[in-house]
Amino acid sequence: MLRRLLISATTAATIIVASCDRSPAQKTSNALGASADAVPAGIDPQMVERREDGVVVASRDSLLKTPGYIVDSIFPPEETLRRFRADFSGAPPTSLDGSMRSRDDLLRRYWRILTSGDTTGAGALVLTKREFAYLYLPASPEFKAGMPPQIAWLLLERSAPTAFSKAREVAVTRRTGAVVGTTCPPVVGALPGELQVFGPCGVIIRSGASRDTMWIASRVVAHRGIVKLLSHANPL
Repeated sequence: MLRRLLISATTAATIIVASCDRSPAQKTSNALGASADAVPAGIDPQMVERREDGVVVASRDSLLKTPGYIVDSIFPPEETLRRFRADFSGAPPTSLDGSMRSRDDLLRRYWRILTSGDTTGAGALVLTKREFAYLYLPASPEFKAGMPPQIAWLLLERSAPTAFSKAREVAVTRRTGAVVGTTCPPVVGALPGELQVFGPCGVIIRSGASRDTMWIASRVVAHRGIVKLLSHANPL
């Protein structure tokens, strides 16, 4: 008889969202020069682990101990990925659907959306669930660390509304400033290949004699010349 462990993703989501909400200025640097998140207040250090890029994520052990989260303990990672993709019909995507071909163009476009009253175009800049399943997930740090696909996607979905609202609030207060540049470095420890991951990413705003970086995206993904936001998550 197949054993199923019932667990909820609430604690895992809390850990990820709390980590994403920390600004780069609140992070410490590790020996490799990568930006490393401090463990969020109120989170048991034994329930998290640090990815190769320094980001604090829920450990697999914490997922297994969290009430409500469903894990098929007998299924290998390849089978969990197949099951996650079972909702999609037709041929798998071979490239991202979008028109942004540089991180600079993407971030400037996203900033214009955040500072405007019309946010209908924001969703088109973010990976779809189908793109996430086929183009991002297989080579992602989350999947390599053993995080089930459903949970990896759920964490992105849960953090998106709050993160997007926060980005809009910040952008509105700086809408009069001029965008003089962007910054979006490669993620330390990211796997080589067609998929490239960058972040954190921001626009550089000049207001008078001062320049400030608005960190509007935690991760940007590039695949075969097209770039998109991994999600609306950001370090603001």
